[in-house]
Amino acid sequence: MKKRAKKPLVSVIFFLTSLSLYAQVRMDQRVTIDLNNVTLVQAIKEIEKRSAIRFSYAEEIPVRYHQRITVKLEDQPVQKLLEQLFTGSPVTYSILGDRVILQPDPAWKPDSTIRQGAAIEGRIMEDTRDYPLQGASVQLEGAGRSAVTDESGYFIFNGLQPGTYKLTASFVGFEKTSSGNILVREGEKVTAAIRMPVSKGYLQTVVVRTGRRLQPVNHSSDRMIIEEIKQSQGVVSGISSEQIAKSADNNAAEVVKRISGVTVTDESFIVVRGMNQRYNVTYLGDNIAPSTEQYSRAFALQLIPSRIIDKIMVYKSPRPDLFGDFAGGAVKVYTKDALAVKHFDVGLRLGYLPVSTFKNMNSYKGGKTDWLGFDDGSRKLPASVPGYGDFRKASLTPAEYVKSFNPGLSYGTRTALPDLQFTLNYYDVFKLGSRRLYNVTAFAFTNENRYNDDIYRQQGNTLAATEYGFQNSMTREYRSIETGQANLMQNFVLKLDGHHQLYFRNFILQDGKKSTQVRVSRPNDGEELSSLTKSNVLGFTSRLLYTGNLGGNHLFGKDKQNLDWNLGYTNTRYYMPDQRVINLGIPGGHTLEGVSMTDANWLAAVRTGGLKERQVGLISRFFLDSREKLYNASADYNFHLAEGADIKVGTYHFWKERALFRRVYVVHDAQFSFDFTNTQNLPGTADYINPALVWFREKDLDKVWSTDYFRDDATGLAIFDYTSPTDAYKATEQYNAGYISMEARPWKGKVELTGGVRLEHDRQKIAAALEIPSFNVPLLVDRPRTVWLPSINGSFRPNDSWVLRAGYGRTVNRPEFREIAPFTDFDYLNREMVVGNVQLETAMIDNFDVRFEFYPQKNKGETFSIGAFYKHLDKPIERIVFSDVLDESAFNSITFRNADEARVYGLEAEVRKSLSFIPGKFFRHLSVVANGAWIRSETWKDSLRADERGQIAYGRTFRRPLQGQSPYVLNAGLFYDNPVMGSKVSLIWNVSGVNIYAAGVHTESNYANSSTRGSILQLPRHLLDAAITQRLAKRWQARLSAQNLLNEAITFVEDNNFDNKYNPEKVVEDGSPLTKYEGDNISQRYNPGRYFLLSLLYSF
Repeated sequence: MKKRAKKPLVSVIFFLTSLSLYAQVRMDQRVTIDLNNVTLVQAIKEIEKRSAIRFSYAEEIPVRYHQRITVKLEDQPVQKLLEQLFTGSPVTYSILGDRVILQPDPAWKPDSTIRQGAAIEGRIMEDTRDYPLQGASVQLEGAGRSAVTDESGYFIFNGLQPGTYKLTASFVGFEKTSSGNILVREGEKVTAAIRMPVSKGYLQTVVVRTGRRLQPVNHSSDRMIIEEIKQSQGVVSGISSEQIAKSADNNAAEVVKRISGVTVTDESFIVVRGMNQRYNVTYLGDNIAPSTEQYSRAFALQLIPSRIIDKIMVYKSPRPDLFGDFAGGAVKVYTKDALAVKHFDVGLRLGYLPVSTFKNMNSYKGGKTDWLGFDDGSRKLPASVPGYGDFRKASLTPAEYVKSFNPGLSYGTRTALPDLQFTLNYYDVFKLGSRRLYNVTAFAFTNENRYNDDIYRQQGNTLAATEYGFQNSMTREYRSIETGQANLMQNFVLKLDGHHQLYFRNFILQDGKKSTQVRVSRPNDGEELSSLTKSNVLGFTSRLLYTGNLGGNHLFGKDKQNLDWNLGYTNTRYYMPDQRVINLGIPGGHTLEGVSMTDANWLAAVRTGGLKERQVGLISRFFLDSREKLYNASADYNFHLAEGADIKVGTYHFWKERALFRRVYVVHDAQFSFDFTNTQNLPGTADYINPALVWFREKDLDKVWSTDYFRDDATGLAIFDYTSPTDAYKATEQYNAGYISMEARPWKGKVELTGGVRLEHDRQKIAAALEIPSFNVPLLVDRPRTVWLPSINGSFRPNDSWVLRAGYGRTVNRPEFREIAPFTDFDYLNREMVVGNVQLETAMIDNFDVRFEFYPQKNKGETFSIGAFYKHLDKPIERIVFSDVLDESAFNSITFRNADEARVYGLEAEVRKSLSFIPGKFFRHLSVVANGAWIRSETWKDSLRADERGQIAYGRTFRRPLQGQSPYVLNAGLFYDNPVMGSKVSLIWNVSGVNIYAAGVHTESNYANSSTRGSILQLPRHLLDAAITQRLAKRWQARLSAQNLLNEAITFVEDNNFDNKYNPEKVVEDGSPLTKYEGDNISQRYNPGRYFLLSLLYSF
């Protein structure tokens, strides 16, 4: 039973005492009251209604005062009323100002007429939304007694003999629900809580009105999800809104890590059964989510706030009615739908990150609306230059260029404020004649600040003491990211009658990130002191996502026929306006750790004649705009043929179009030209170039973008338009699919067989340009392909507790636009140069699954499962790093390639178990959820093919793990849930094994002396999160959560010996003056730090 803390009570009393100066309860005041068999709460409400008396009390008082009240007074003083109510009761009262304060009476002893012994007290609540049910009937089996819950859902049975009892609750519109066996010992008081699910069909005709909501609306429960998994036709895992509410998760990317066999990479992208994001498809509801990323086909799950999620289901085995492009899992994220309730709540969340909050973070002067998540136009492409998709060069003088562009090139510092999130949820029901329209609206605004001053990068440490050392680098990075995000979900459901309903679902998101990155690098040559280079990157990226769906569900023919249809539209935009990169240097004699970021000797990194200097210049400015639209339509028709037999047919179509354009401007000295004819005429070597203008200092950046430095007489700096036809591509995809499946349930439903085939026709077209020395060649990629995807799933259910499943299905994995397009892009955040591959082919996958499941009948919330899977992939698509140690660039070169074949196999298991079998009150509220997957994979390529240098590199025979494949995934959670006290506590841990982030083109040890780099491996990271949720009062709820309690860093390493394993780097002692290493060096390491959040929720 929840007890109010003493300190808050003292504060309340102090406050009320101050009010007593203005008002007092007059004990001689006359009242007339007629109460008949009511609870204390009902009596108090009636008294307050009929008089000026006001009561204050803790939540435990109505439970302590368990007897029913019958009082009839006419024109009697208040003193007499209070005496009749509380004389001889376990509650006493005192007068404080205009208030009657109710408190437990410590001197109270039960009257001898009241039966002594043990007691069971507790609370009845609605299952999915966690609010109390007033007036519910509670039967105490084993004692032949009953009780009715009060306004807060409480009940009590006193005077019980020791023994085992069982509670059964019933309430109109809800399914009758029983507790487990409750053991009561002599003189013991036991607390119990029952959550009642809404009966099927009830919400179609009845609006639940229970007064003000005391808890947030949670929707799906653990029991619902378990039952859905149990009744599914294939191998499925999932998580409910109820379990999400117990965790510390803030977005969908954090939520999915709690699902069996699932983890997340890059804090955004889902990995199922250890297979990387490209082998998984994400749905928003029942519609395929668009790609939100510039460099992959993935959808960034971190963009979806956890508060709007109803449930997430992961379908791991193919079915005819599922999109065929996946091998790991089809992940369906369902947002909360409209319900037949009236509810409104607001929430406020504050976040504290020790590595960032209240510290000085780098920042620059951006737009006025950056904090809202979108640019105010101050960074837009100037109207004076050609627009996106126009490859003409502007004929502007240096002065005209300077006037057109934003002059800001410098950065400063500001204090990083705590993260802030504001949310609101609103549910309502409207009458439209005889029909009802249900609505849910959810809004969230988030503002976050991240600063990390210890991001470490390194290349080729084993080459440090060789002739190639100067072409590799060591880097320390300082990164600030300021995020503004707003999202709005609004769903409507119109119930025409009990057989037909229409829905209209909308979700819009605007996300903007203002980034300030400062990178200092030195050659990795083994020397103690060195010259340093510095790059300042001032950027802003925004994502706009809108998805809308109009659909319906219809039952015909005495509910034997079911039609579901959907029309969808999705619009996304990735926008990066005016990313500015300033390149600087400082003479030798420095270390990364010792150099000052504000040293006055930082000078412009003037070119020395190399290709790298030509491409990046002293200053570069990038503008990128990528827009994508998707139109989709689907229909699914299910017909019940006979008892135990159904047939289902359906179709799904979409049209997707994308247009990506970029413009690039580079600043050099005025004598520079891109035809490479002036390599020897370096800045300062000719008397018509003013060295003071070209070798500008960092401290003068506020002055540089002016006509003082960009002169029309060509004696200083100049702007060059580096845009070419290779800076754009357009793409379309036409997808048409249909399927048919049949389901049979012979042997009285103990056996269930579902089989069918899906036909998919997909055609991708890309129009781009291919760069060849001295000119560009137009390129059209046209990739039509039709595939047949058969599947069959079977299950055996000997009783309600056991399920044995097995299944087979064929799926595909198609390349994404960005992976095919011959488009080279620079990802400054991850220091990668990403290049498409027009020769990519579609991969074909055969999937086999078997799983055993156990559902204990005594506790519907428990389950245990163990399964095995095997996959064969023909021409799997992999992410490849093809950087050369001879390349001076600090960027890793990334592309995509088909291997010949791969196979993946493994085991996975999951358990959900209540710990109530352990003696003690505490364990009655404890449960554990644990799941894990053990995976093995192997991929190979036997064909030989020469690379662009004529060397046989790409085709060397190799066998190694599949790129992106983790050898294990482990999740575990311990949960405490006490509904009576309104307390929830969770402790959640997860980890996944080493995986190949990008595979090297050489993977055998005998090629270790080649010039190509090895694979980049991502190391395991143990995550431990905790959360405490507490109901503070009738309408208030608070949550304190902590993430990454173990404070582990995100780490990538270079596989220098090509064995696809992590061998820690160590120093080789050979007497050399230069430091030598062997093993795998850290490629990138940064620690996001621990994260603490405090959330407050108020329900109206």
